[in-house]
Amino acid sequence: MRTMMRRSTSLVFTYSEEDILVADKSGDVYTFSVQNANKPGELILGHLSMLLDVVVSKKDFLVTCDRDEKIRVSHYPNAYNIQCFCLGHQEFVSKLLYLEKEDLIASGSGDGTIRLWDYHTGQEKLCIECRENLDIAENDTKKTAILCLQYCAKHQIVAAVVSHHSVVLVYHVTFEDNHIHAELSKKIELLAEPWDISLHDGRLWVLQAIEGDTVQVYRILEGPVLQKVLPDSSKDKVLNAALTELNQKWNFFKESVGTETILPSLYKNKFDNIKPYLEKKQMRLEGKMTSVDRKTKGTLPPGGIKIKEHAAMGAKKRTADVISGGQDGHNVAAKSGKGS
Repeated sequence: MRTMMRRSTSLVFTYSEEDILVADKSGDVYTFSVQNANKPGELILGHLSMLLDVVVSKKDFLVTCDRDEKIRVSHYPNAYNIQCFCLGHQEFVSKLLYLEKEDLIASGSGDGTIRLWDYHTGQEKLCIECRENLDIAENDTKKTAILCLQYCAKHQIVAAVVSHHSVVLVYHVTFEDNHIHAELSKKIELLAEPWDISLHDGRLWVLQAIEGDTVQVYRILEGPVLQKVLPDSSKDKVLNAALTELNQKWNFFKESVGTETILPSLYKNKFDNIKPYLEKKQMRLEGKMTSVDRKTKGTLPPGGIKIKEHAAMGAKKRTADVISGGQDGHNVAAKSGKGS
């Protein structure tokens, strides 16, 4: 058992399977040795925001995403050496996937989009707007986040679970002449919002909060076409036994019903303090003008205050000149009388 200073948010094995990389809520990533259980974790990189997911590529790159809409690509194990940033999401980045065959990174976000990236350069290759494939009312103000993200290289499909919707969106992605295109292949309607999904061995597994139908399996056929596997209908006896056993374990799964996720708290509240500032400034200006109006007992035109001040100064100066001139004339007369 290993201990962490903060609660972990994601972990992944390296390709060599010699180390485990663990991301925590404070934004740090630690590496733990698999073979040496007594070796303490080593801090290899840090973000300024909460880390939400971490993946490693086959070419010694470590990719991390955080609450501040950033995807950081670092060299591994020298993670202080940053390759690039993948920027484009408008909200937190909740999920990352490494597409090994295509050597790309897929990301899901709180802005309701799935994006594919060339993680060597940080260039965005594709953006899928999941909201366009959902039944959302015009007055629905709930934000849409990508909860789960899976990829099947054999059939080139991306499966996603979106918050507040009881569906699984399955997209067929094609790669032709450096051009990537995606189209909705299947929209699986469910009775409850899925807890999780997994693509493995040509099958899509869906976990949902429905007693007796907690686990669903879909077989992926050419096309791609998804076919639901019903209990006792498959020739695979192991699969039939697994489905039957899992769907009878509701007492185990029901403890998770109603459990809240942290995703709603990841959205940032944005405040516009410019408008209140301008309104208060206008009120101060109007208050000053009202004060001037009361003193001058009338409304002065623009610049009228300065004109009146200049007029008053001119009057004072003329009065001083008259007084000074009178005194000079008197002195001259007095001198003339004395000399005669």
